[in-house]
Parts: sequence; C-alpha cells; structure tokens
Amino acid sequence: MRNNISLFGRTPSDKDSNLVLLSVPWSATASFGEGADKGPEIVALYSSQMDFFSIESEDIRDKGIYFLSPPDFLKKLNQQTREKATPIIALEESAPGDFPKQLVDEINQSCNQMVKWVYEETKKVHESGKKFGLVGGDHSTSEGAIRYFSEIYKGNFGILHIDAHADLRKSYQGFQHSHASVMYNVIHQTCPPSALIQVGVRDYCKEEYLIIKENNTIHTFFDSEINKALFEGKTWKSIVDSIIQLLPEKIYISLDVDGLQPHLFPNTGTPVPGGLSFGQVDYLLRSLTQSPVQVIGFDLVEIAAPEGENKNLWDAQTGARLLYKLCQTILTT
Repeated sequence: MRNNISLFGRTPSDKDSNLVLLSVPWSATASFGEGADKGPEIVALYSSQMDFFSIESEDIRDKGIYFLSPPDFLKKLNQQTREKATPIIALEESAPGDFPKQLVDEINQSCNQMVKWVYEETKKVHESGKKFGLVGGDHSTSEGAIRYFSEIYKGNFGILHIDAHADLRKSYQGFQHSHASVMYNVIHQTCPPSALIQVGVRDYCKEEYLIIKENNTIHTFFDSEINKALFEGKTWKSIVDSIIQLLPEKIYISLDVDGLQPHLFPNTGTPVPGGLSFGQVDYLLRSLTQSPVQVIGFDLVEIAAPEGENKNLWDAQTGARLLYKLCQTILTT
C-alpha cells in the first residue's frame, strides 16, 4: 500500500480526492543533465512555499489533490537502468552509433517496464473516475499515460505539447523509450492522437523537421516563429487563439519545463536558449479554461534537482507553481 505525498500544504485521502497525481521518479536514459528523477520529490517538498490566493482564480486545494508516492521497485529499477545506460551515453560521445546490442536491449526492456507500469497506474486512476496528472521524471515517463488515453479514447483527443524539443526521434543513443523519442512513439501507436500541437520548439534535427512537415496532424509553433510574430506586432493573445483553434474538444497537456526560459529551470536536463515566459504559459493555461476544450490529463516533466552542497532549488519553486496551475486547469475545464 503506497502513501500519498503532502502537496500544497494539504494531505487529502484518496477517497476525498478529485485529482490523482502519479509520481514517476525516472531518468534512466537522460542524455545530458541528471536529477529529473528527483523532480516529484522536490516539487512536493517546496509546494507549500507559495500563497494560494489569486484575484484571477479560486484556491483549488479543497477539491482534493492526491499525490501518490512511487513504489520502491521503480526507484530501484531506475537506478539499476541508469548504471547500465551511463557508459553507453559516454560511448556515444566518442563512437556514435556503436551500441553494445545486448546491453541496449536490457535497458530498453527496463524502460518498457516503466512505460507499462505508468500505463497500468493511469488506467487505475481513470477507471476510478478521478482526473489524472503525472509528475516526472524525464519526458519518457509520459508515454505510458498517453498510450492509455490513446486507447481509451481511440485517438479522439489531441496533445498540447510545450517543449524546447520536438521529441520525434525514432530512438536516441539506441534507447527506444528516450526522452527524445516520446512523441515519435506517441504518433506511431495503433490509435495515435488526432492532433499534436507543439509550442516553443527550438531545438530539433532535420529528420524531426521532416516528420513535422510531412504529418498533417502535427502543428508546431516554433519558438523562432513565435518571436518573429511578436516582434512584428502580433499579440500573445492572437497566437494563443491560433493554438486553441487547432485543439480538438479533448486534450492532454504534456509540459516539459525546458519549453520555458532556462532561468526558470536552470537545472533541467537539456536547457535551450529562448523559450516561453512563465506569464505566457500561465496565460495559455488560463485561456484553455475559458475555451470549449476539456483537459483529460496532463504531465509535468524534466524538473531536476541540482547536485552539490549549495543547492539552488529555484526549479522546485517554479515547478510547484506550474504544477498548481496545471491542477487548476484540469479541475476547471
């Protein structure tokens, strides 16, 4: 029996909750910065360090937000898989593509085990009649949840994907369930979502760009194009309106924090210059609550804990506020 985690200064019971958050401390195949597996823990720890009164929205804590603690086996599996993956990631720097097949297969099997676990946990939450959210972990943790919703809704929903990266690589460093491959895996499911709307993308390879251009269900608002529009006089409201017009009635939000400006999440694994401001993301989420869309689930990923003695936990402070806004969004749409 797993315990829930105190979040936003409250510890409701599962029975009294309307929203269940799944903690997935996983970053076994992180390709650059580490620490995303500590994301759920540090966000929960610092989530009470904020004021919940707002002139724009109600305090949603009394609606019941239940944050499940992860099972011990998942933490152990993450650690074991990370130990196997680290030398392969290092090898990629000196001999790209020279992967030891047996070891890579073992890592892919472990990652697939994590994906299946997230799928089953998502199913349990959804069948209980409660709303669902996920806190990662790296972006690979989203795959199991999206796979479940793809099957249950038979692809009749869209994904709002906020990210610096397109995440459309077939595999990365030999890993089939890499954080860089999550959206590739999503669109190649038996029942893929009807639309993938990406916002803030600014770091991608040629192959990913070609996938975007050749797939009419993918609509990408590149960071450079957003900035060009803003520089030439368009408003963020008009851009948000364009984003929402492309969304189907039901949507899943997948929010990688590196989609925002790097100073907001300085310890995230793969930071990229540019990105959305906190205010822009806040406005986008609030605009969703005033639109006809229904948010069926969400994930918040790639919040990372810093290493060393002098830890700057700004990532946790910003992440907790972003998580609260995502909770507000799903509970009011």
